[in-house]
Amino acid sequence: MDETNGTMGAKVRNATLKQFNFICVVGNDEQAAGLVDVRQQNGNRLGKFTVGKFVAYLRTLEPKPSPAEMRQEKNAFFNQVIFLPIPLI
Repeated sequence: MDETNGTMGAKVRNATLKQFNFICVVGNDEQAAGLVDVRQQNGNRLGKFTVGKFVAYLRTLEPKPSPAEMRQEKNAFFNQVIFLPIPLI
């Protein structure tokens, strides 16, 4: 979050230079509408989203597990040794 006293354009430019993957701009118009204006690192504007819809979009970018990862996760519980602390009386 850029809380400097610069203009909105300067803040967006600084965020672009820092190479953030996404820049979410919330100006007065976006705040009044309950939206965020989303831009990608390369300068493409994705548009205005509600926070919930932007989070849903980000979840679509999450890589799907490979078949090997799915097998490993499925069998993870059965390949573990569990030690339970037993109090001494």
